Amino acid sequence: MANDTAKQIKRTDKINAQLKCLKINLQHSRLATDNLLKITQEEGIDILCIQEPYTIGNKLAGLPKSLAVYMSGAGRKRAAIVINNKQKDTIKITQLSDKDMVVLETKVGNATLVIAGMYFDINRPIDYDLQKMHAIIMHANGVGIVFAVDSNARSTSWHDVLTNKRGKTMEEFLITKPGKAESEEASKFHLISLLDTSGKVLEKLLISRINHHVHSWGHMNENHFGFRP
Repeated sequence: MANDTAKQIKRTDKINAQLKCLKINLQHSRLATDNLLKITQEEGIDILCIQEPYTIGNKLAGLPKSLAVYMSGAGRKRAAIVINNKQKDTIKITQLSDKDMVVLETKVGNATLVIAGMYFDINRPIDYDLQKMHAIIMHANGVGIVFAVDSNARSTSWHDVLTNKRGKTMEEFLITKPGKAESEEASKFHLISLLDTSGKVLEKLLISRINHHVHSWGHMNENHFGFRP
């Protein structure tokens, strides 16, 4: 009993180490995969949560062998998690993973973190996928969770211009916080705002082209250091 308690305390330690995560839908594109690799190297991304990855023969393609790739299920995969460090202590939770969902447990410092990359099929009732999220929360049992989800749901809560029925259902699910007491203090709710990843990729491409044009045509003085793109 004492050993079990010690393991549980260690598993739920506070996460103090820095971890860079990026979520993106590649729409099965090789070009998008190449651009993603470049950004991963430049920004030092630790964990990639990918929806609709580029695959060949139902296997993730276009990535170097130095990356640890996690997928699950049969047929064409629509969710994958890539760890940019094979030495990181990571395991896949097989019973919770399928072709549209990958769930991992990984060590971050002395603590354990659950990471779930999920793709919600727009032709499938969203309640089906929310039940999967509920199962992950129950499995985590107090451990920190990162959900990286392409929900195919629209909501002003995540900076869309409108909220549709799928978005409203997901909002209600997130507010309810399954597995928690109804009277939980407001201070325990942590709101996260995520910048649009596609916008970040576009920004990188534009900066690269602007720099090339400026330097090729000598439009910027070599002694100019402020406000450079």
